[in-house]
Amino acid sequence: MNKTERELAKLVKPIFEAKGFVLNKDWNSFVRYTDYGFDDFMIVDQGHLDYDYTTTVGCAFGVRHDVIQNLYNSMGFIYGEDAQKQNVTLALSYPFIPWQSRESPLKIHQETRAEDMQKIAQIFTESFKQQALPFYEKYADLREIEAKLNKTPMANIWPYTAGSVDPDTQVVISLLCAKAVNSSRYDAVKLAYIDKYIEYDAVPEPYRQRRIKILSILDEIKLSNLNLK
Repeated sequence: MNKTERELAKLVKPIFEAKGFVLNKDWNSFVRYTDYGFDDFMIVDQGHLDYDYTTTVGCAFGVRHDVIQNLYNSMGFIYGEDAQKQNVTLALSYPFIPWQSRESPLKIHQETRAEDMQKIAQIFTESFKQQALPFYEKYADLREIEAKLNKTPMANIWPYTAGSVDPDTQVVISLLCAKAVNSSRYDAVKLAYIDKYIEYDAVPEPYRQRRIKILSILDEIKLSNLNLK
């Protein structure tokens, strides 16, 4: 965490700790471990000054289901033990969360830094209470994540992301979720991916071959429908 992120984390820390979250500075996140993995709330300094010499910050919240992410990590998308520990199954990210408009309130002006930090901390606190906590509650159920990803196979789910905005990452998590809790949707998701990202004429051959290999690996993974409470 840099100075801005640490200052914001300090301002919101009591609210997060009251709900069982602990600050992990290495991850830029407040983390709450669960029986399925963890919930997190990430605070991010966007890392640049805008044209008017303001700094923009953001946040994102996510849910990790270890049963999915451990298999995802085994496929070589994420390198490094620590990076593999912190990736999430589904996230909702800045700047497109519901309360966020294009006229971002998450700006820090040099001349009003202290006041802006307090304002942003309040926005983070309200977002945590109003959007993040219901998000964690809903997507603690892996069946809800599977439905979000696969009800319309390989749809653009932004502002949500499954691992990242990359379609190869999305299809891995989508198909693993289908195998875990709703195998009846596996083939439809796979066919949608093939149609959009393999058989489409403009796909370069190296990408095509890599994606065929991804599907081949997924087909061999044994993950039958889980009995979830």
